[in-house]
Amino acid sequence: MTRGPLLALLLVTLAACASKVDVPSSSASSSSGAGGAGGSGGSGGGCAGNGPMCAWGCGSDAFDPPQCTGGKWVCPPGTVDSTTCPPGTCWGPPLPCEVCDDGWACKPDPVCTSGCYAMACATCEGAPGGTTVFGGCACACDEASNEYRCNLVPSCCNEDMQCGDESYVPCVEHVCKQPVPGGCWKDEECGMEMICAGAFVCPCGSDCDAPDVPGTCVPIPGFAPAQ
Repeated sequence: MTRGPLLALLLVTLAACASKVDVPSSSASSSSGAGGAGGSGGSGGGCAGNGPMCAWGCGSDAFDPPQCTGGKWVCPPGTVDSTTCPPGTCWGPPLPCEVCDDGWACKPDPVCTSGCYAMACATCEGAPGGTTVFGGCACACDEASNEYRCNLVPSCCNEDMQCGDESYVPCVEHVCKQPVPGGCWKDEECGMEMICAGAFVCPCGSDCDAPDVPGTCVPIPGFAPAQ
């Protein structure tokens, strides 16, 4: 669920909780007996409206319902009225490509889109226009929801895990490369104190004159093993 609908649901929930505050009524007071103490109208009467949103702190995504005290809405101890928080407060944890810049702003880059998340930002504010390709991930604003979304470019990858989870298949230059016996595509396929040398992979979506060639695991140059 995106941040917008979540806050809307929270408002409805808080309103429902606030509407359940017990308010003394004149009929209830009169039924307490002739000359009874309940006829004075209780401890302050009811509160109008739904009351404020009481956050656990400015920027928190946790809220408590307000309390009706003395005819006025007040936030419980340990919480704050969200309307008293500074303008531009960033509420709740960020999505992968969001940064706090006078409110959440969308700042996609190759690092935050490495997982090619379906929803990188809850809002398109701050994001580049059109479709931007980060490695093997194509990202653009979904105008219908105003969310910044990403999808893998067909036949491309951004992480090893996008190449399958039953066996190890490395993602190299955003291309899934099947392991080669006696060869390697990246350092992770080699042992301790070894690197993959000589491998070449044409980047996904590119046209190359040379074919893909696996490398060979060799000792790290200049590395002196402990004696």
